[in-house]
Amino acid sequence: MTRVVRQGDESIDSLLKRFQREVTNARILGDVKKNRYFLPKSERRKLALRRAVRRERRRQHILARRPRRAFSLGRVAQGTAAPAALDK
Repeated sequence: MTRVVRQGDESIDSLLKRFQREVTNARILGDVKKNRYFLPKSERRKLALRRAVRRERRRQHILARRPRRAFSLGRVAQGTAAPAALDK
């Protein structure tokens, strides 16, 4: 449980702000929302699978939109290969 103690002449507003920050950092609200209703293990697995599929679909979408790098031939493309190696 998150607890904050008033320090000296600290205002109620700053105390409340500090409490909210502590609650956010402790991720208490997320746990409360997640555990608000009982979910059987099978339902939790289905939700996790749906989330994973959606996450992968988003990742693939982002990768598809990314500009592709030009194909390089390594050292030959950079001009550092020996000229004799290019004759063969």
